[in-house]
Amino acid sequence: MLTAGGLSAGRWVHNGTESKIRSGRQLNEKLSDICDKVYESSPRIDNEIINRRKLSSAAAAARRTLIKRMIESSTLPVLGVDGDPPEKSIYRSVLGPESHLELHRVVKGEWAFRTPSKQSGGYSAFKFVEAFFNSASGGAVSVADLFVELRKPPFGLRDGVIPLIVCAAMLVRESDVALYEEGAFRPELSAPTFERLIKSPERFTIRRWRVTGVRSKVFEELERVVGSNEKVRGGKIRILNIVRPLLRFVSSLPPYTMQTSQLSPTTAGIRNALEQATEPDILLFFDLPRACGLDPFELSQRARAEDIRRYRKSLKASFAELRSVYPTLIDVVRTSIADTFGISEDDDAFILQLQERATTLAEYAVERDLKMLVDRIRRPESNVDRWTEGVAGFVAERPVKKWRDEDQARFQVRLSQFARRFTLLEATVADRPKECRLEASIRVSLTGTSFGQLDHAVHLGKRAVKQAATLEQALQGVLDDAKDSNVAVAALCEALRRRLVNDS
Repeated sequence: MLTAGGLSAGRWVHNGTESKIRSGRQLNEKLSDICDKVYESSPRIDNEIINRRKLSSAAAAARRTLIKRMIESSTLPVLGVDGDPPEKSIYRSVLGPESHLELHRVVKGEWAFRTPSKQSGGYSAFKFVEAFFNSASGGAVSVADLFVELRKPPFGLRDGVIPLIVCAAMLVRESDVALYEEGAFRPELSAPTFERLIKSPERFTIRRWRVTGVRSKVFEELERVVGSNEKVRGGKIRILNIVRPLLRFVSSLPPYTMQTSQLSPTTAGIRNALEQATEPDILLFFDLPRACGLDPFELSQRARAEDIRRYRKSLKASFAELRSVYPTLIDVVRTSIADTFGISEDDDAFILQLQERATTLAEYAVERDLKMLVDRIRRPESNVDRWTEGVAGFVAERPVKKWRDEDQARFQVRLSQFARRFTLLEATVADRPKECRLEASIRVSLTGTSFGQLDHAVHLGKRAVKQAATLEQALQGVLDDAKDSNVAVAALCEALRRRLVNDS
């Protein structure tokens, strides 16, 4: 340890200028002055929990919770944090209006992340982050490089704080700054994505998108399609205000819509372009125009008013078609169910009629799959579309939203098979005498080329069932003596035909 005498005996030089240091206090003051100059743009962070190079597990968890709140609850005071958990103290010292950075504050009654005022202690650091974003106009820049620069003078930010400031800046610039993870465009900033960014910033890059020339006119037309009204911040058009709603739209479509071939060629091309999108500008100005039968909109072009109008019109029509694909399928399926079971689908109560019929059969449907269908039909459901999805999904053995085109044909075949078994059981039950106690009911349908079709229902009491079993054993002995099983079956059917004809 240096003594006061040792301090004064040495020479203390900084930037070529010698200083007189005679005490530890003078040394600390000198070092403090030097640090103030070296890190002149470092914001003041009054929080020992977060202002560290390496966080404790509790502090890391609090930061993770706070970042989730930043992304999902930016319009709420204090980001909607209740009580006094650790993340609230971090918010107050780094983000809130009472902090030196003032990143999250209310303006005209609206809470949001905003660029700090020039008087704020965080203005210089934040403007550096924005300048870094702006440098990405010519190509992708690494998030890891941004983290490195913020650690250096004149900022000297620590690893605990850097992600909070970068996240706030990305939320301020979310309409024109795009995030990529290992080259893949991430249209939405999410808490899991940002957590991965914190752990491996080298895997993430940023690009900034700007629109000029003919593309600005294209942008205005696209606004009318997606309904975005946030195109201008500081006079600059924001391309991601268009791209994000488009990608949200396509991600909301059912899997059936995303794979069916029952689309017009233009709509199929637009759907595929949206599904495969990797670059916002390529999507808007190259891939989607080509899907609409148009040439790409190059930066150097200035006119093409008719092409722009056709582009908007094609997109609008195709989006309407994509929205209607699945509801149309449900309508077709519901009509098929009604027709196959012999009920007019125009009757608003057709589902109720079918449910009443299924209720009548509930105790008699012993085959597992038929019983499951009867139960599915009977299941209470106030939403007609959900009822249709439940019945059709069971029949086709695949949820309707995940159907492929061939599943619709499979559904129709299996529906017809089920309906035949359903109606045969219905006829059998309907023939049962109500005045006696029955043990079993059997319906026989016999078809031949020489006599057409014969249908007959048999209802047996307990005593008759035993008698039938005795007679069956006797007949089985005779049939077993036949060398040709086809001959045995034919003889049995002929005997049955004669009995049915005589009985009638």
